[in-house]
Amino acid sequence: MSYPVQAGPVAQLVEHWTFNPGVQGSNPCGIAFLFILNELISMVVLKKLKEVIETNTLSFSTVDKSNAPHTIYVLYAKVIDNNKILITDNYMKKTKENILFNNKISLTILIGGAGFELKGTAEYFSEGEMLNKIKSIPENKEDPCKGAVVISVETVVKMG
Repeated sequence: MSYPVQAGPVAQLVEHWTFNPGVQGSNPCGIAFLFILNELISMVVLKKLKEVIETNTLSFSTVDKSNAPHTIYVLYAKVIDNNKILITDNYMKKTKENILFNNKISLTILIGGAGFELKGTAEYFSEGEMLNKIKSIPENKEDPCKGAVVISVETVVKMG
């Protein structure tokens, strides 16, 4: 004799992410569609924000080991892919430490009366292709260019 499995929310969540339709009470296609739709919307919004990101000052927030926020201003950023932003490390100390400890970040930008928050993860490069790329950016000509930060944008939220 077999008994139907009564799955709780955790089993349903696992089922959503593994596309396993064997758990009752869930819809893996629905959650997958919403996830993909959110990703596509974020990429389209980021593409439309490209010029704004590359011509305005951004605030760049990280969190340290004691969960205290830390924010700096970024004068020059380059969108290098559908969801990636390249930022130069000229004088980052605490920001670099925070990224290496916890790579979750937030960028914000204010355009007229509208603000946008870009949430994602940061990866730090002290050598290689990304460092060479930032050294080739004209705005960095006179700066030390100690490292490169690549932001992978996961969500874009309109504020206010």
